[in-house]
Amino acid sequence: MTHGSIPKPTPFPFFLRSVHPSRGALGEGAECVYDPELHTGPAGAESPMERAARQEVAREVCSACPVLPRCLAYALAAAPTTGVWAAWTARELTASAPGELAEVA
Repeated sequence: MTHGSIPKPTPFPFFLRSVHPSRGALGEGAECVYDPELHTGPAGAESPMERAARQEVAREVCSACPVLPRCLAYALAAAPTTGVWAAWTARELTASAPGELAEVA
């Protein structure tokens, strides 16, 4: 890099985009980057029992995440249709009463 030149932004690796499209805005330390499939689900089929077990583990990982409040705020704004976001499933996020989770975020 020469003096005065601006470095190109580094695109998010594909696995970070699949977990959370705003990962850079949330900052360093997001726990979901270590096992993205845990939060998004497998590419193939998944039984209801497997999904419930995976989501429970994802919730545990989220509960210890340092960016949990920012992730929840983003999830409430983005209204995801799949995955586990800030220890909530996409269905739970959309089914909650307006403002109920916003108080937590």
